[in-house]
Formats: sequence, C-alpha cells, structure tokens
Amino acid sequence: MSPDDIEAYLKARGYLPALSVERDWPRNIAYKWWPPRWPDPRTPPIGIRPRDVPGPRLCSQPLEPVIEAIAHNEDRTPGDVLREIAVIAQLADGE
Repeated sequence: MSPDDIEAYLKARGYLPALSVERDWPRNIAYKWWPPRWPDPRTPPIGIRPRDVPGPRLCSQPLEPVIEAIAHNEDRTPGDVLREIAVIAQLADGE
C-alpha cells in the first residue's frame, strides 16, 4: 500500500486536499486533508469531532497517524480502514 493508494481512498471518501501556498512546497502534494463537511452524507458520525488527516506523501512521515486519523473520523478501527484501502488499491490495479 502506497501513499497514493491512501490519497485515492481519501478522495473517494470526500476528503478535500489542503495545498500549501509556500514557494518551496510542491503544488501537487497536500500537506493535510480535511474531512467531508455537512451537508455531505460522508461527514463523520455525530459525536465524533473530526480531525484533519496529515498528508500521506509528506517526507519521512510514518503512515500510522494518517490511518489513525481516518479511523477516528469514520468511527472504525485502523485495521478496517487498512483493509478497505488495500481492497481499493487491488481493484485499481486490476487484480
């Protein structure tokens, strides 16, 4: 599973990329992802305070905080989120 697979999952779930306006920051790499906001039906469940998801393609960053933030927003376990990302990645590869 790659950071690109995680970003594809985030896009499919309605998360919005936050791009930096810094001169030295690449224009195509999101530094964080915002969870869907109401009235989008994919917003986090009531009672869950949504967290911003760190950008999975940031240099030298482990993917655990990314998966944990997604799991928190969706009120699921990190293992469930990882399995779904893996399935989506396999389907995208045509396997």
